[in-house]
Amino acid sequence: MAMTSLGPSCDIHTGGRDLRFPHHENEIAQSEAATGKRYVKYWMHMEFLKIEGEEMHKSLGNMVTLRELLQKGWSPRTVRLFLMSANYREVLNLTDESLSQAQSNISKLDEFVRRLQSVTGGNSSASKETRLLSARLLKDFRAAMDDDLKTPVALAALFTFVRGTNSLIDQNRLTKADADEILDSLRRLDTVFGFMKFEGGDALSGEQQALIQEREEARKRRDFAKSDQIRETLKKQGVVVEDTSKGTVWKRL
Repeated sequence: MAMTSLGPSCDIHTGGRDLRFPHHENEIAQSEAATGKRYVKYWMHMEFLKIEGEEMHKSLGNMVTLRELLQKGWSPRTVRLFLMSANYREVLNLTDESLSQAQSNISKLDEFVRRLQSVTGGNSSASKETRLLSARLLKDFRAAMDDDLKTPVALAALFTFVRGTNSLIDQNRLTKADADEILDSLRRLDTVFGFMKFEGGDALSGEQQALIQEREEARKRRDFAKSDQIRETLKKQGVVVEDTSKGTVWKRL
């Protein structure tokens, strides 16, 4: 079947660690004897998935399918992040707690993207620091993925980046250009990760961004009646604006 689709040789062949011998060794022997060519360049043998601490087997009756996880309400993005939380050579334990943690991390990433998309100004530019943070993120991500697909290390680099950038947002130090550069870096990473969300109803429209900016100016003039009026207008559009000690933030209802 592999030769029908990929020809006599292929770059990567995956499978569970239990297939290394005799299945894959026999596959190599048969294929290379038939073609005289190297069959596979890289073999990636994966560890087993455990369910609540036990290996998943039909005989134990603890089989779980993706369809069943989705029917229970777990999102595809949550499941994908969970599966990347361990290297493919490591045992991964599927529990409600581990899925909840993945779901929490997805929510943190969604909120991070929303905050970046809401940046409209900033007291001072953090362009140099932004470039350094983005460069470090991409460098650490590439190093982790080049080192036998160390996805947990790549995820750690991402969330370290999120914490550092959130600190800049809290200090009102990002310009819109800074935020756009960061979003571009995240989109590049997500061509591999595949669990982040950038488009859809989460981003503010140009009109909503202008209203938030107008409200900021009203608050600086201490025109609180105008500020409250704009807040109510945004709320009717599904956008909640909150004033914090670290600046104004918004979120979707």
